[in-house]
Amino acid sequence: MKTNSILKILAGAWILASALTFTSCSSDDSNSEYIQNEVAIANNADTNTTTYSLVLKALSGGKDITTKGDVDGVTLFVFDDNYEFIESKNIDKATVLNRRTIQIAAGSTEKITIVAWAGLNNNKEEVSSLNQNSILTDLRVQLKQNNGQVTNFPGDLFHGQISIDRANMTRSEEARELSIERKVAEFSLTTTGIAKKFGTIDGDFYYKIRTSTSMIDHNGEVAGESVEYILPATINAAGNLTADNIAVLPSSDVTIELYRDDILVLSSKNLKNTQELAIGASQQLDIVFDIYKVSQSMVVAAWGQVINRVTVA
Repeated sequence: MKTNSILKILAGAWILASALTFTSCSSDDSNSEYIQNEVAIANNADTNTTTYSLVLKALSGGKDITTKGDVDGVTLFVFDDNYEFIESKNIDKATVLNRRTIQIAAGSTEKITIVAWAGLNNNKEEVSSLNQNSILTDLRVQLKQNNGQVTNFPGDLFHGQISIDRANMTRSEEARELSIERKVAEFSLTTTGIAKKFGTIDGDFYYKIRTSTSMIDHNGEVAGESVEYILPATINAAGNLTADNIAVLPSSDVTIELYRDDILVLSSKNLKNTQELAIGASQQLDIVFDIYKVSQSMVVAAWGQVINRVTVA
């Protein structure tokens, strides 16, 4: 009798242990399946992330100047297929100079648009502050000014833009080339005949350059309102009035005025050989005014080109 009872107890224990083991195995299988599903989801997420490859090319007046080192660094502004801001990315000078490939991971968006700016300087220009609610058309570079007077001359600005469809990207595809073009112009100003006109070279002289543009939009187009640049001038050893070269935004309507002790003494609009002044991106405009003869001569050249001119007092 006791033997039967012991056998029943042992059988019950064996059944209970088997049930617990089965439950544990089922639980392990369930966890394993869950983990596998999570890994699959993660892998799918990685599959949906597209990496775009770029190489930057710097241009001035249509000429490749990438290896000249004019571009110190570039900021890339990345937008998705709805033209909503994703991120900005800073690229150093060495990457541009050595044409290194730039990688941009942009999630699952079907297309990205990249706007590149070089030469940005917060002390000289106002650059749009972008966030997750910003869109492409919010991006612009504006001259710093006070009541229409530019407070800081712009830096050596470059701009470029490119859109890339995800469907056109393959792992074997070479990096796309994003060209950035110089977007500023340069003035060189000299005035002769000061002593003949006033009988002295004494006085506080400065130029006032009036232009019709104050900003560059996301497409690299100049726009905005009329502004004026104030450029101090001094008498050199030859008795001519000179000023440091300055960068300005391109403009189809330029007026240059000369002031002595805050009195207007010459305007490019009132010369004997008056001609409309305009200046384009990547150009330098070298102008010599003769205040005694009330005339001017002008040379338009490519940015950086050496202009050899001889002026006499």
